[in-house]
Amino acid sequence: MKNAVFAWICMLVFASCVSGPVYTPAHAPDELDSAIRDVTSYLNANIPEGSKIVILNIQSDSIILSDYIIEELTAHAVNDRIFTVVDREQLDVIRAEQNFQLSGEVDDNTALSIGRFLGAQTIVTGRVSTVVEHYRLSIRALDVQTAQIQGQYNRNIAAGRTINALITRGGGITAVPGGSHADGKQTAEVPKQETAREAYLWTLGASVGTSFAAPWVIGTVHGTIAPFRNSFFEVGMDFGFASGDADADYYSLYPFVHYAYYKPFRKSGGWYAGGGGGFMVSRYSFPEGDAALNYPVAAITTGVNLLNMLDISWTLRTNFVNTGNKLAVGFVYRF
Repeated sequence: MKNAVFAWICMLVFASCVSGPVYTPAHAPDELDSAIRDVTSYLNANIPEGSKIVILNIQSDSIILSDYIIEELTAHAVNDRIFTVVDREQLDVIRAEQNFQLSGEVDDNTALSIGRFLGAQTIVTGRVSTVVEHYRLSIRALDVQTAQIQGQYNRNIAAGRTINALITRGGGITAVPGGSHADGKQTAEVPKQETAREAYLWTLGASVGTSFAAPWVIGTVHGTIAPFRNSFFEVGMDFGFASGDADADYYSLYPFVHYAYYKPFRKSGGWYAGGGGGFMVSRYSFPEGDAALNYPVAAITTGVNLLNMLDISWTLRTNFVNTGNKLAVGFVYRF
């Protein structure tokens, strides 16, 4: 019996020596990195070999996450050597000129025009959205010449360490199992990021107002031009009527130019404040005769644009002898 037990022990020791130690990886492969690798393989199979591609943007709630995905997709594409990729520096120049972000939304027409400008055959865009306890990665490839979709890749990604860290660093909201955030609050809609269109106020409109003195009634036609982000030039003309004196008629013309800072609201419209000036041309008609008053004017102005259509403004004007103001309400068409 002792010999049989000893024999079994020897056999077990021998088997363990032959099989060697078993190693378990400390961490499973990150699901975000695996998804990016799978996206690259999908694009390799669906985009014609030798094509020139632009990996344009990945829309998400974190510019750091978007940049990470773009960098990884670019690295895989370059190393796989299936097609050529437009240099990142060239693309950054176009982004600066077109005023869009890596993580912002870019419509198909803009994407295709950028692709044609860069001489690419394919545009790659994507989106990362939060779906309660996981993320959804969507990647699309468009043929620049025909605008046809060459491929559409969708994949759900668990809330792993890499994607959560990138979103947190980029100011976004992370998804965790159970529909709650890391702070225990229930999942909420991610705040909308300011897009290029919202930051540029291009309008044409008309308003009516009063200066609470001559002129008592002011009609205005005006427009805004926004060559720079979060600011605009306003060019317009005031038409003034009514002196408030029964024995006097009054009219005035006031061409003006303002430059203002513009801060968009979260959903639509925005607030603005700025200054400028113009030249007042006015006429009083009395029974005894007419009187003309012509003088340059300096002004400061502030107001709000509501729902991209209703404009309420207040302007303080002075010729450095007298000071007046104008309160106006009007409608604008926003381009």
